[in-house]
Amino acid sequence: MPIVLPLLISGVHVDAWAVAKPLIFSMLVPLVVGLLVHHYWPRVAAPLAKIAGPLGQLTLVLILVAVLVSAWNTLTGMLGQRLILAGILYIAGCYGIGYLLSSRELRLENAFSTAQRNFAAVNVVAINSIGDPDTVVAAVVISFMAMFILFPAAGLIQRRRTTTSR
Repeated sequence: MPIVLPLLISGVHVDAWAVAKPLIFSMLVPLVVGLLVHHYWPRVAAPLAKIAGPLGQLTLVLILVAVLVSAWNTLTGMLGQRLILAGILYIAGCYGIGYLLSSRELRLENAFSTAQRNFAAVNVVAINSIGDPDTVVAAVVISFMAMFILFPAAGLIQRRRTTTSR
């Protein structure tokens, strides 16, 4: 992002450390700690993993509710600015790129992973580096739109695959 944005938008400067710092401390450090615990203390890691999954899901829901409640006026104002349309086009465009640039064997898997990207990282950057409430709301809304669009679509494709393989 610090390299690409200035090329796409003239006059934009993105501080690489301002983007990297929240990602390192909210994603990379916990990942490394988890891997180390898993490697050196597997008996401790197993029960922690059972707690971490539901806790992560609960945290995700709480963040969604908090953002929606605290930024309701911003969100409703953005809906008139074609946020939903932009989100759908973004998700569909990413899906299309992943589909077209993939090998035949992994086409659907790569299309879905390209469409969902890493919205956790997007939200971390939006909250910690950009700081604009409109950007944070847009990032959260489009993240959840991707889940609401892609999860049911993946389920339909999986059902179709299971039906045709019988």
